[in-house]
Amino acid sequence: MHVPSSPPPTVSHIHIAQYPKLCVWICNTQTSSLKMSTNGTDSTKIPAVSNPLAEKPSEIASNINYHAKFTPHFSPFKFQPEQAYYATADSVRDRLVQQWNETYQHYHEVDPKQTYYLSMEYLQGRALTNAIGNLNLQDAYADALNKLGHDLEDIREQEKDAALGNGGLGRLASCFLDSMATLNLPAWGYGLRYRYGLFKQRISKEGQEETAEDWLESKIGWRRAQLHSKAQQICAVLYPGDATENGKLLRLKQQFFLCSASLQDIIARFKERRDEKGSWNWSDFPTKVAVQLNDTHPTLAIPELMRLLMDVEGLGWDEAWDITTKTIAYTNHTVLPEALEKWSQVVMKKLLPHHMEIIEEIDKRFMAMVPSTRSDLESKLSSLRILDNNPQKPVVRMANMCVVSAHGKWCSPVTQ
Repeated sequence: MHVPSSPPPTVSHIHIAQYPKLCVWICNTQTSSLKMSTNGTDSTKIPAVSNPLAEKPSEIASNINYHAKFTPHFSPFKFQPEQAYYATADSVRDRLVQQWNETYQHYHEVDPKQTYYLSMEYLQGRALTNAIGNLNLQDAYADALNKLGHDLEDIREQEKDAALGNGGLGRLASCFLDSMATLNLPAWGYGLRYRYGLFKQRISKEGQEETAEDWLESKIGWRRAQLHSKAQQICAVLYPGDATENGKLLRLKQQFFLCSASLQDIIARFKERRDEKGSWNWSDFPTKVAVQLNDTHPTLAIPELMRLLMDVEGLGWDEAWDITTKTIAYTNHTVLPEALEKWSQVVMKKLLPHHMEIIEEIDKRFMAMVPSTRSDLESKLSSLRILDNNPQKPVVRMANMCVVSAHGKWCSPVTQ
């Protein structure tokens, strides 16, 4: 999940601009020392030294203490588990940023074909211990935190699970990304940063109680992106209720936002690499880009890629369609009819009229192609086509659009 390339304002800029009285507090926190941890260890005995690539426990402890002193997350007079978590996360992120930049630079120079995974859900678990484990520094961080008077498991509990999914689909997406990273495959994951997950469950005497899961209610050491207000509204809730038209429109906005923002970023990265190599043409795109759709939620990537290629890049239909079908692949997770996503044509036309025109043209050409290439399927054409024009409830069959448009189609093991 990508963040804007331009960094957000520093904390001091935000506070000085909006809360002038806090300026003195900020200046003081940057010169103060941490005092006592929860078990009585005096963390001031650990030097506060920036060492982003630290591997030895003593060096890591110094780097954590550096962030505790110079990254003003909290009061300088205590070093309890919450504060220790923030400082530890900043320390781990130092190392991740360095390796992230090296990885990006490597693939930028080598220029292999890269996979771009689009999913409405990710269940990645807690980032801190996952990152420390992947860096093979778990023992070193455990020792470092012990020097500062804390236990790694206690610090781990300060982080809430990222509420970016609700079940198997999100966990599968995160497992795919983990697997691709383990195999050193050039791959990116794109998703939305929701504020609220599905719900927080409590069991009381009255039974199950459900409340909103505001996993971002406290500062998270990994996420510093400042979202535009409209983007915040769109991404506020994972799977907004679709019982009303407004709910349906919001859910469709989410899907379009994910697809459009992702594709525009993918195209920009492709152009950046191509421009450095001199002359190029759009036929190179499928040889360098593979867009994998995790279920039907990102299906709008198909008409959106067509729109970008035709309306923005000036390509004709045939060239844009050839590129799109060679670029898009699709994974299906169920064959149950009630779970295959369908969108009202009325809602689609209201929110995305031009995309609906593109979908209608894809459907029209598919209807014309089948009799001449697969006459054995002609009797099934009404169920295979993208548009169901039932007068009572005309819909767009998203799974059908994926099958018609994608060059690769896979069923998950659960479906099989």
